[in-house]
Amino acid sequence: MRTFRRAYCSTRRRYVTRCPTFSQAPLVDADKSLDIAAFGTPADLAAVIATTPLTDEAWSRCELGDLLICSERRDCDGTPVSVPSEVLAGARYAPSEMSCQAASAG
Repeated sequence: MRTFRRAYCSTRRRYVTRCPTFSQAPLVDADKSLDIAAFGTPADLAAVIATTPLTDEAWSRCELGDLLICSERRDCDGTPVSVPSEVLAGARYAPSEMSCQAASAG
């Protein structure tokens, strides 16, 4: 049975996928590195999903309404999802996210 992971972009999301062999990825805001090899096997594909890039790698950007679907040992695909404007209007946002919502609506 295949396992799927999903991440919905209601405000902002970035993601990066990593393939074996995994190397250290320096964090952008700390003097540390992310070691994905410690969390999987050489047969795995790893996806890191966050609101902003965590490492100095090239991250893909998700747009408002995108749905990321990741399956075992496969890349993540950003799939557009149609979200009614009344649903978006009623969604709760943190104060720091309000500017992102306004920018994407304009």
